[in-house]
Amino acid sequence: MTANKTKILRVTIVILISLVFIEVIALSSYIKELFEGGSESRNSFSQTKDYPREERDLWFRRIDKIGAELAYEEFKEKYQTAAYRLQHPLSHVFGELLYEKMGVDGLAVCDNTFVSGCFHGFFGTAINSEGRSVFSSLDEFDKACQGGDFWFRCQHGLGHGILSYLGEDRLIEALNICADLPSQLFIGGCPVGVFMEYNLRIMHDLTAVDFNPRPLDPDDPYAPCTLVPEHFQPHCYFIQPFWWQIVLKGDYIKIGKLCNGIEDAILRQVCFRGTGNYIVQNVGYNNVLEIITLCKEMPSFRVIALCMEGASKAFLIHSDPKQRYVPSALCDALEDYNVRMDLCRPNR
Repeated sequence: MTANKTKILRVTIVILISLVFIEVIALSSYIKELFEGGSESRNSFSQTKDYPREERDLWFRRIDKIGAELAYEEFKEKYQTAAYRLQHPLSHVFGELLYEKMGVDGLAVCDNTFVSGCFHGFFGTAINSEGRSVFSSLDEFDKACQGGDFWFRCQHGLGHGILSYLGEDRLIEALNICADLPSQLFIGGCPVGVFMEYNLRIMHDLTAVDFNPRPLDPDDPYAPCTLVPEHFQPHCYFIQPFWWQIVLKGDYIKIGKLCNGIEDAILRQVCFRGTGNYIVQNVGYNNVLEIITLCKEMPSFRVIALCMEGASKAFLIHSDPKQRYVPSALCDALEDYNVRMDLCRPNR
């Protein structure tokens, strides 16, 4: 590979990985399967453990025979009606093959189908091949992130990539790299990506047929938030409910109690707002009444309001600009709980 292509690849990997890993809402179907699917569905899925190897052999041959573009169309058609828990990890395998066979040119084949699994496999393989040099020139990458819509989404994905490369035991180092970026948010961006990767291990094994979320320690359910410097804690407590809803199988009463147990008042509020945000991510934008019902499982009037406020803000950063409004039912619920109405007024 030429020096110019290598440079292009390094920049492209970091910028595009930022764009695909932030699509948390696309993971909602997978998360609902985790704690809503019965034991039968989980057991039947576990029987697919040999699929990555089998699929790799199949699509290796198909790419050679008909070309990558047509092979990818066949792949998407084959798994169009499969469960997300199967579609996404098998897409990792296809992305891995694209990088191995085509290098940077394979990016043109991938798309966001099946929760961007093709990109994930491509980027994961590229990072392993390119090494630490991928994370050079972070200022340049941060500037490029700002050129897009909601630049913090780009930064978020960068956080995933940094921790994935460094490893979970170097959490603080990954956060400090994020802190060196010129653009900073009180909550969001690169540090939230680091914490999400630490908890969910999205890039832990790109060929696995399942994600491997970190198990909950009953003696310290707030870790790693309790272990990091104070200026990173708002990021951590905001994303923590997203992990809790998986390991606690969607028990929002327990999640509310955990948020309520945080001693610091500001961080406690952050946790409840994060809960509302990720309730939307979990149940989907169209299920407004369910969002309201789950927020009402929080332990008091005040924190129910905080949950709904967090849910409202999730609508205002929707990936589709046409969908960036707070639904009327949620606006009415906000009003019932005396939440400031500037979130809703422009849309009523």
